[in-house]
Formats: sequence, C-alpha cells, structure tokens
Amino acid sequence: MAKWRFAKNQDRSRKKIAPSVLLMRIAAAFFLPLLLTTAFLYFNQARLQKQYSAFVAGQSGKNIAVQAPIGTRTVVDLPDGSKVWLNSGSRLTYPAFFADNQREVRLEGEAFFDIEKESKPFLVQNSGPTVKVYGTRFNVNDYADEDHVVVALEEGSVALDLKGKEAFLHPGEVSVYHRNEHSLSIAKNDLEPLLCWKDGKLIFRNTSLDEIVRVLQRQYNVVFEFDDPSLAGYQYNATFRNESLEQILQLLKVSAPQMQFEYTKAYLTKDGKQVKGKVVVKRKKI
Repeated sequence: MAKWRFAKNQDRSRKKIAPSVLLMRIAAAFFLPLLLTTAFLYFNQARLQKQYSAFVAGQSGKNIAVQAPIGTRTVVDLPDGSKVWLNSGSRLTYPAFFADNQREVRLEGEAFFDIEKESKPFLVQNSGPTVKVYGTRFNVNDYADEDHVVVALEEGSVALDLKGKEAFLHPGEVSVYHRNEHSLSIAKNDLEPLLCWKDGKLIFRNTSLDEIVRVLQRQYNVVFEFDDPSLAGYQYNATFRNESLEQILQLLKVSAPQMQFEYTKAYLTKDGKQVKGKVVVKRKKI
C-alpha cells in the first residue's frame, strides 16, 4: 500500500508541474522564431543600408541637366524637395544626390528658387557671385547676353560670395554684378518686374527697346533686327500677360508711332529645316 500511495503522490506532483512546463515550451516556441526574425531583420536592414549608402556614393558624382528650350518654361523638383522654375533658354545642372555637407547646383540663364530649409547650405554657382542660402525664395538672372548678373531676394536671406568676400541680401533687395567691372551693388527695388516671368507676365519699367527685344527673343524664339539702331534706346513702360508676339508688337507700335515692326513668322524649308521667325524694327516713313 505504501508504494502505491507514493506512486500516486508522484503522479499528482507531475500533474501540478505539467502546466508551467507547457507554458515554458509554448513561450520558447514563440520566442525563438521571433528572436530569429528580429536578428534577420536587423542584419538585413544593416546590409540594405550599407548597399544604399554605397549606391548614393556612386551616384553623387553623376549630374542631371534640365533645360527649358527657347519659348518655354519648366519646373524642376530637386532631390531635397526644393523647387526651381527655369525661364526660357535656361539650364540647371545638379547631382542625383546632394552631398552630406552641402547642396550645390549650376545655373545658366534665369531661375526662381524655392529652397527647403536645412542645416547644410544650398549653393547656386553662376558666372557672378556664388549664391549661398539655407532656405529661402529668390531669383537669379544670369543670361550670357546680358551685362549683369541679377539676384532678387523675395524671402529669407542670401549670402553672395565674390572671390571669398561675402555680401548679404535682405528681402526686397536686389544685387547687380557688373561683369565688365567685376563689381557688385545692392539696393532696395521693386521685385515684381524681376519675378513675374514665372507667372507668365512681362513687366517693363523705363526699359529700353533693346532690353525688351532680348527678352522677347528668348520668350518667343524669334530674331530681332534694328534697321535704325537709334530706335534701340526708346524707353517703354508696359505690362504683358500671355499676349501673342503679334499683339505685343502692335502695342509697342501704338506707344511709339514712329516705329514699325515687320514680322516674318517661322517656317520650314523644302528640306525640312526650320527657319526662326524674324522681326525688323524700322523707323516709319512720313
């Protein structure tokens, strides 16, 4: 009898221990796969991060060039989320990925920049002073056929680096770099005539016909010729919004009755070559 009781007690003891053992086994069954999955994800993520870093390093030296053909405008989204509006006949070059210490682009022509704020600076290289910002809205005009490089600041702050010397712009100020003299001037100015192009407007304030012609050539892909060079200095105050070239020429003629504009539209030759439109500016015969 004693042996049977001992065996019975042993059996009861096993029954009491069994649930905890079962729970431990269940926990181990769940924990081990979870541990293995976590370890796999960790090392896999590290591997992917390493591959991505290597990819970025490999791509950082590759540049992207975007051009707005004559007569068109375009918008560029940069890798950091910044936006750039390119004016007609302009070109922007930038890396596929910005470097860790700075964001740098190269401009030929004219562009309006809306730059995302970051701790690393944004640099605009051009034929004048390097433009350095951290997050702001500004316009740069650097057409090769102009005598000046003009920077107009709408919002934020801008540093202009000219051979190691820095000058600063505040909102509402415009800098003019004189190519021939290699000098820089800064003054408060009306920004609307300088920024309105991205909204499809052209505003001229006491502007010579010669300056207006250079703008129209880029915007409408035509060639102007002055039959009488003295007409190039005639001053205009005018605002145009989405008018055709013919309408603009008519309005210019009304403002200066002594002038006439002979416009020949673009056409294709028999061999398929395109000939640009041409406007000859003449003094009206009385």
